[in-house]
Formats: sequence, structure tokens, C-alpha cells
Amino acid sequence: PDKDCKRFARGTQYRGSESVTKFGFVCQRWSSQKPHKHQYTPAAYGSKGIGDHSFCRNPDNKISGPWCYTTDPNVDWQYCDISLCGQYAYLPNLNKKPGDGAVLYLTLTSTSPRCTMSFWYSMYGSGIGTLSVIGDGKTVWSKTGDQGHGWSKGYVFIGQQASYTIDIKGTIG
Repeated sequence: PDKDCKRFARGTQYRGSESVTKFGFVCQRWSSQKPHKHQYTPAAYGSKGIGDHSFCRNPDNKISGPWCYTTDPNVDWQYCDISLCGQYAYLPNLNKKPGDGAVLYLTLTSTSPRCTMSFWYSMYGSGIGTLSVIGDGKTVWSKTGDQGHGWSKGYVFIGQQASYTIDIKGTIG
């Protein structure tokens, strides 16, 4: 499983290493009682991912996801910005003709003005066509042809929107 994302909105199974809150506060180690005293010790909540670290966790099933106590004495705790694990689409070009393709449809909800969708893609070999990301009806990212061996990471800025539709479209070349 992917440790850098949460599989479900509440993120109770998140075991990644994010240790900064969504507003930039550094997380306090769960094994420490300073600057904030708390009940979530590694001995009591080890099965919930609490340990001798400062990683964001959700040991009490908070509705908005993983959180942590902060190292700022004036800010008790805050939520962390952990993205949901994604979906994937695979478009083989075997027995296909140019123009054939597939589309992965997503609807995203963003509450952060800095929201960015990231994704991995591989476009290697002969017969590679076009991979496009269409946001709310307009192309916001696109690559065509062989992009070299391996995987690359793409980004699309979304910003803060109540609902944003994304179509990831692959077309055989």
C-alpha cells in the first residue's frame, strides 16, 4: 500500500511520514508530553500508528483526517494535509488503432487555495499517442509521443473550488 496517502477520508490507516500540519506547524513527537500533554502514547495507541515519531496520525478517528500535536506552545493540535490515494488507468496499445483511447473521470473537492493534483505517467515506446488532463472542460496539461523510459510526475493546479471535474484521457498514436 502507498504510505504517502490515505486510503479513506479519515485516514486512520495512514502510516506515512508527514510531520508538518496543513498550516506549517511542526508536529510534536507522540512519545513526548511537551509542550502539550496528551493521552496518545505509543504504549496505549501503538496499534493506531502512534510511536516514537512526530508523524501525522488519526488515533481517535477524527472526521477530518490525520492530525498531530504541534511544537508551538500556543497551538495545541492541527490537521495535516494528507491526500487521498488515487486511482489508475492503464491503456495498452496492443491491437488498437490510432485514435482509440480511454478516459478516467474524477470529481475532486478542494478546501485549500493551494490544492494541486499530482499524478504519475509513463509514455514509452512506439505507438504512443497523447495523454491529456482536462479540468472543467479545458485541457490543462498534455504530453504527446514517447517521453522516455520510466515514470514521470505531473501536476495540475486546482486551487480552492467546491467541485472540480478532471478527465484523464489517453489516446493511441
